[in-house]
Amino acid sequence: MNKSVSKSIKQSLVNHLSSLKKKNPSFIIGVSGGADSMALLYLLSKVEAELFVVHINYGLRGEDSDLDQELVEGMCTEWNIECCSVRLESAHAKVENFQKWARDERYRIFRDIKAYQKADFIATAHHQDDQLETIFQKLLRGSGIGAWDGMQVVEKDIFRPLLRISKEEIYTFCEENAVPFREDVSNQENKYARNLLRNKVFEEFEEFFPGWRNNILELEERSKSYQAALDIVFEKVFNGSGIELDSYNMLDEVLKAEVLKKYILTLNEDVPLSKGQLLELKKIGDTQTGTSIELGECGHLYKEREQIFFKLSDLKQKDQSLIQKNEIEDGLVLNGFSFYFSSESKPGVLNLDADCLSWPVTIRNWRDGDSFNPLGMEGSQKVSDHLTNRKLPSSLRENARVLCGNDGVIYSVLFPEIASNGEFGTISEKVKYNSHTCSYLIIQQVV
Repeated sequence: MNKSVSKSIKQSLVNHLSSLKKKNPSFIIGVSGGADSMALLYLLSKVEAELFVVHINYGLRGEDSDLDQELVEGMCTEWNIECCSVRLESAHAKVENFQKWARDERYRIFRDIKAYQKADFIATAHHQDDQLETIFQKLLRGSGIGAWDGMQVVEKDIFRPLLRISKEEIYTFCEENAVPFREDVSNQENKYARNLLRNKVFEEFEEFFPGWRNNILELEERSKSYQAALDIVFEKVFNGSGIELDSYNMLDEVLKAEVLKKYILTLNEDVPLSKGQLLELKKIGDTQTGTSIELGECGHLYKEREQIFFKLSDLKQKDQSLIQKNEIEDGLVLNGFSFYFSSESKPGVLNLDADCLSWPVTIRNWRDGDSFNPLGMEGSQKVSDHLTNRKLPSSLRENARVLCGNDGVIYSVLFPEIASNGEFGTISEKVKYNSHTCSYLIIQQVV
């Protein structure tokens, strides 16, 4: 046996854990009972971390599904790890896209349990072969180079420490460390795209295209380089509130579509954008002032004088978004506001003392009963009363947002449009800056 495989995988985990920059993190771990997730469970059981295992039993393989559950529960008992199993009705297998339904249900359960357990991350056992399949499918579906980056080891609250480890190496690791696992025989069925690629297409490639795996995986780095270049272009055409028309019209057709896509997704990453929609949207540069192009129920792109703007529909305003401190370091645009740090205060914007905030912060719709301590006022005031006092039309009040900390304190109320007094928001007394403030969180309205 090549003991270097186990040593390499263990060191890889240590490196990835250190990148989380959190001492003794807590994880919700999705464990199916297969080699990948059992290897991950074994690895994490050997480090200083709080673990909670979740096993999903879809009941599709009868006794085999129950044996998977028994293995996971048994090993968790042996390794002294808290575990829960969730059974989903197999009748749902009749949905049109079972794989998507299963994934959505799986992550819904993970997130519900993560919130209940107050865990830091959801750990999954995605590995290098999964990454290969992800990138290859994107190529076949015609995704642009910007989408070839595949999955990331750390992606918001998802942790994938095996992403650089091949399936073959995982099998070797399990053998070297006597990690028990079960094989899912349904993985040999080719009715799903991933199985077809894994079981037939890729096997043929090995003979005719030696080294093809590394070539596909290298596209991830090319995609990152492309994204870095696109960021530079975007900074040249985005002025903080919209796209500068003169700069936009100087771009070639491909970059026009990419810039508009980036602009729209910074406002809301859940807006669906097809190739056809982008082809239609990029025509905005050649239209007359006042022209508006609808994007279904998501919003509309419009041209106003020398700028291009995108306005989200009320239906697409996300109810809640979690913002980590490191996400703001390079600047963040979200829900019509830009967030960035500064070493000094700025005029015409909201200035918060960044060191007074409990991170991560959340931006969400205001709710009945919300109250805060407005700047310059003694005591608290209901957000609803504050919006009324600021003379915001009733039709706009419901779209106001609040920025609150991990401690639940509301730090700022953000208006959907500039109020009659010229304000677009109010900060709390609790986060006002003073002569000792070293770091400012700047909030600016961009749309």
